[in-house]
Amino acid sequence: MKDKNNKIYNFVIIALGIIGTILMFRQKESAIGLTTVGLANFKFFTVQSNYFCVIVAILWILTDKADEKKKKLMITMKLMAASAVGLTFAIVAFFLGPLYGHILLYQDANLIFHLLLPLVAIAEFVFLDVEERIPLNKTLFAMIPSFLYGTVYLLNNLINGAGEWPDGNDWYGFLNWGLPIGIMIYLGVILVTWFIACILRAVNQVIHMKQTRIIRITSVVFLGILLIAAVILLFVMPKIKPDITDKPDITAEPIGCIGNHVYYPENMFLSEGRSEEQNAAIKSYLESLDKTLDEDVYITLCMDYPAYGRIDVSATAYVNGVVLSYFPYTATTENDKGLVQKFSRMVRPELDTSGLLDPNELIPSVKAFASQNTDKMYMDRGDTIYGTYLLKYDMEKEKLYYEYTLNEWSYVNVDARSGEIIGWNFYDGVIY
Repeated sequence: MKDKNNKIYNFVIIALGIIGTILMFRQKESAIGLTTVGLANFKFFTVQSNYFCVIVAILWILTDKADEKKKKLMITMKLMAASAVGLTFAIVAFFLGPLYGHILLYQDANLIFHLLLPLVAIAEFVFLDVEERIPLNKTLFAMIPSFLYGTVYLLNNLINGAGEWPDGNDWYGFLNWGLPIGIMIYLGVILVTWFIACILRAVNQVIHMKQTRIIRITSVVFLGILLIAAVILLFVMPKIKPDITDKPDITAEPIGCIGNHVYYPENMFLSEGRSEEQNAAIKSYLESLDKTLDEDVYITLCMDYPAYGRIDVSATAYVNGVVLSYFPYTATTENDKGLVQKFSRMVRPELDTSGLLDPNELIPSVKAFASQNTDKMYMDRGDTIYGTYLLKYDMEKEKLYYEYTLNEWSYVNVDARSGEIIGWNFYDGVIY
């Protein structure tokens, strides 16, 4: 059953696991495609599923002379491992990749854990020599890893709280839309894992039970296409420079106004996930909120839950064209209180905006600083650093500053009077 080819596959899996581990622990900072470093990476299903695959590969080699009962157990474990890393491969290739850019997700250790090791594990299983048909009920065991991981993930959030993303306990953001949606995602991931297991079992049966030469050739060609696609993705696509001639550089944040008092970032209504009907409902709700106000506010967050018919709004004070860093207002369609100041004891400051530096003149220094940190940024336009700026007021330090939002996910704060860089955060936007 276990021929030389099976052993080669397993030695390759082990070798890839070792290389991936070395790359993972060599990263001294939060690099592209990873949101943490060192042992903390083991909280991600990506790492856990790959290590499970390596452990099964080691057991496969050690049980080379095992009896028939143990051999069947090992085949089931192989199916579990291939399905687990197959889930990782599928999510990155077909969901996160198009969302954040494949190149960002296939660098350093992630080249191993997202692409190479999963492909080898999948190839090994579909070409695995079996003496009899794998029972369909064995595919149910493939759901165990995602079931255990998802259960612990949800319980951890329920017991300890989600915390602030991405450093909290909900690092995948499954609970952003509430617990019911989070549970649906949890169940959906388990079902996808089972579906992957069924596909792997079916392909294995077609190849090894029918023993037809044309199907073997077709399977080899298919895997060859995957390999060619990987080469193009890794070595050809990075050399293709995107057309950025019509893309903006760094400009003032476009601000819209609804009614007399509600200000908002205009890109708030550009979400591709919202329909025109949803945006119309949000605008209508903001118009009703405007009537409850006698002072200006700036919308910082607007969440629409069409399944529940609910809209949640968060805002902060807006004084003389300045956004206050912390002056919270909240509102929801579930009550009729309007936009309410969260802490009524807070008093709006008197702001003097005269004599401030021109934010456009600060852009070169902001770009120069950001260019030293592009390895941690979302670089979807080649080497271009782009974004917007907004004048804000630090309530704690009583200081006016410009917040430059760069390449979607990063920011640099600059003192509006001295031009000194006083804060920053660089992030590539990748979620694991």
